[in-house]
Amino acid sequence: LGILSGVSLQITLGITGISLIFTRGELAGGIVGLAGGAWLIYLGLRGLAGIFGRSPRREMQVPEPSPGTTGNPTFADAWLQGLLVNLLNPKALLFFLSIFSIMLGPEVPLEVRIACGLTMIVVQAAAFTLVALAADQTRFKSRWTRLQTWLEAGISCILTGLGIWIWISTWLSWMD
Repeated sequence: LGILSGVSLQITLGITGISLIFTRGELAGGIVGLAGGAWLIYLGLRGLAGIFGRSPRREMQVPEPSPGTTGNPTFADAWLQGLLVNLLNPKALLFFLSIFSIMLGPEVPLEVRIACGLTMIVVQAAAFTLVALAADQTRFKSRWTRLQTWLEAGISCILTGLGIWIWISTWLSWMD
């Protein structure tokens, strides 16, 4: 729930921030679009490099509980930790800003932006819930391990393609 709260805040900032940037001028919006597109391309290529062995892969590690604790944080502690992890992750905010810069430009009505933001929040909530429920299942873990490389490759290709699309769209809008 903490991570979802952070994502929700970043989506809201992305929608309202992009609106503010675009009302300030085409140049500012274009710069955000190019920077966001470059970031998506970087993330996608970095992911592909990791898959094909050009970048070290990090194994997921579960931290040990602190001495003198039960290892089970309170709800408030867990929520705050999730919130801070998400809010202090610049990649997440840049991701939403880059997507919103091209998909929710100044011509898109506020109602559509809000609907898109709410849809993204609901999808995130469903995904987090599904992963939380499935991650403890042995069957899920074994399938995830087998599919992980393919899923990472697919997501990396999508991020790269989306970044290129944002770059092309931004350049074409400047040429008009």
